Parts: sequence; C-alpha cells; structure tokens
Amino acid sequence: MKKLRVIVANDHTLISAAIRSFIENCHGMEVLGSVRIGPAARGLISRKKPQLIFLFLAMRGYEGLEHAEKMLKSFPKVPSIALTVNNSAEYVSKALRIGVDAVLPQMAQPVEFTRAVRAVMRGNRYVSPRLPKASPDATGFERLTPRQRSVLRLMAEGHSTKQVAKALKLSPKTVEFHRARLMERVGIYDVPGLVRLAARVGLVSIDK
Repeated sequence: MKKLRVIVANDHTLISAAIRSFIENCHGMEVLGSVRIGPAARGLISRKKPQLIFLFLAMRGYEGLEHAEKMLKSFPKVPSIALTVNNSAEYVSKALRIGVDAVLPQMAQPVEFTRAVRAVMRGNRYVSPRLPKASPDATGFERLTPRQRSVLRLMAEGHSTKQVAKALKLSPKTVEFHRARLMERVGIYDVPGLVRLAARVGLVSIDK
C-alpha cells in the first residue's frame, strides 16, 4: 500500500526534525520534506505535490497563521492539519477560517493525529476535543460581512468615521450603518471592546 505523502511546514525551523519523526512514527505516512512556512513552502508543495500539509505553529501570535493563510490559498484542494501551541478559542477559530482542516494541541499523541488524518482525507474537519470551542464574540465575528470586517479593522486601528469612509470610498453614514450592524452581530457596543476583538481574531495587533 502506498504511503500518504506529507509536507511539513512550520514557523520555527529548529523543531523540524522532531515533527518529522513524530509523523514518520505514524504508520502509512511519508514525509517528502520539511520547510519553513512562506514562499519556500509553496515552492516545495508545488514540486512535491503532497496529499497532506502538516503545519506546526510554534508562535503564540497570529504571524504564523498569516503566512499559513497565503500558503493554503495556493493549494485549496490539499488537506491540512495544524499542531499549535496557542490553544485559545479565537486562535482555533482563525485557523479554521484561513483553511486549516484540522487543529490539534501541541501535546497531541500520534493516535489523535491519525484520527485527524482520517477525517481530513475524507473531506471532514477535525478539532481536538481538548481544544476550546469558539467563544461567543469569535462566533459573532464569523457572521460579519467582508465590508463589516474592513470597518472593524480600520476602527480598531484608530481611524475616525471620516477616515474609514475615505479609505473604503463610502459615505460616513454608510460607515456608521456598518458599524452599528457589526456591533449587533458581535454583541460588543464600545470601541475598546471592538479593538480587543479585532486583536483576538487577528485583524490587528496590539503592542504591549
């Protein structure tokens, strides 16, 4: 029986060998190569044509996910599994939004990885039961339209209504309408709360 061909992409090159060993200990899998998430990963995937992409996201912030999103958009038909050190509900939600098919915690055992592989190869999604479900405000964010997300991002970056209107080529009244609707959908009615939401879902970063 042919082995499942896997590419390992990660945001921390020092642990590539350990992740490769982890996957190779799972029967029926062959690691075609290990590479850092980014242009090099996209090139390797194009050449090797894996059946599965395995992501290791060692960074707790959203930078790794942002790079992964660009990569996954280039290969929408290739299933992907992410092993992450960030176990927050917001992080898991964002990982699923960018196209990851399965999310596992850092301490996942080979048996759970195998379970996730079986799910994604059948076209299903898998989230470890040890990870939290999406929080209410993250779920509300899922329901925002692209325009509302743009308004939220610009507001969170500190832009005024007039500045948002100019950036999006809308009237101030239209911006106010979108702001009111997005507040209703996420259940947050103050700007500081919206800024925290935007940071949690990865729209903006907040410097400490």
